Amino acid sequence: MLSISIAGMSVESYPARSMTRTAVPSASAGPHLTAWLVAWVAAIVYATLYPWTGWRAPTVTPWAFLFEGWPRYWTWLDLGLNVAGYVPLGFLAALRFARGRPGIGAALAASALAALLSLGLETLQALLPARIATVSDLVANTAGGGAGAVLAAVMGPTPLQRLAGAAARHLPLAPAAGPGALLLLLWLVVQWKPQSIAFASGELGSVLETVAPGAARRLAEVALAPSHGPLLEAIAVAATVFGVGLLARDTLRPASGWAVALPILLAAAAKSAASATLLGARHALAWLNAGTQGGLIAGALALALAAWWPARVRGLAAAAALALATTLHNLAPPNVYFQATLAAWHQGELANLNGLLRALALIWPFAAIVWCLARLRPRGPRPIIDRP
Repeated sequence: MLSISIAGMSVESYPARSMTRTAVPSASAGPHLTAWLVAWVAAIVYATLYPWTGWRAPTVTPWAFLFEGWPRYWTWLDLGLNVAGYVPLGFLAALRFARGRPGIGAALAASALAALLSLGLETLQALLPARIATVSDLVANTAGGGAGAVLAAVMGPTPLQRLAGAAARHLPLAPAAGPGALLLLLWLVVQWKPQSIAFASGELGSVLETVAPGAARRLAEVALAPSHGPLLEAIAVAATVFGVGLLARDTLRPASGWAVALPILLAAAAKSAASATLLGARHALAWLNAGTQGGLIAGALALALAAWWPARVRGLAAAAALALATTLHNLAPPNVYFQATLAAWHQGELANLNGLLRALALIWPFAAIVWCLARLRPRGPRPIIDRP
């Protein structure tokens, strides 16, 4: 029997004579499900309470929204997003509570968890002037959690096992590269966030302004002059392309040019789509300025030279490049035009999604650096040396 792990999902494949057997969760499924469930809850909490600023004492009873009835103004998009965001929560919670195929009890517990989480977060929104608690959000969230729990009760863990099995069979991943593939996927998702520098991530300024204003002021004091902006942008883009390309080189198989270039090409497409959404279709390539073009060329040339370095050297180089890019993103001078464009952007129902993308962009480079360095550790048992 062969056990395969893809990005935290475990799946077992049996010899041909036993392919008709029903797959069962592996012993490691519990901790992995818990990790996915906790991560999804954290994402919901962050997105619901975004932007996490302006906390105040409530002017009305925090749960007064429960008695205000259905809101007068609402959209199907907002309702659909609220349902969709809680479906995975209900699905994962039901599987975790049951440790196998959920029954009615696990489904009800998962639905109750979704309802209580939504109620708590909607109540906390009374403390945020930028957020409005509504009973429609509570109903949609509860419905989404209940739908996910019912799906788990009907299908059990089979969809997750099939997904992991399909990934193991069809995705060209290197051994033990599941987390690296997840990092690449999240990097592509982050590109939908408006950015002052192409592919920027790990920007700490807005977070420091909230939790450590003194540190934010010191960071602003050491920011580079605007005259250095184009050169800084080119170096930051080149370092990002270099680091992400090496990450792809050690994640995808075969280790060919397309494996290195594919994430960069997909990121460029995502940037163009995001620019078209924010600025209009005529400005889809607004992100591709002179500094970005120079960085793309320099990063591609560096990748051509480094793609065949030894694995340990590639890992160190990727971590160093991502650290350099993150440092430059935090030292970049303010972009007045970008800030004005962002201020004029009406986020509407996408406010929660934008907040989640900002959180992913903040965390991503540090997680990628840790992963690159973790891959440097020797794997497998150390040899025993007999001493005379």
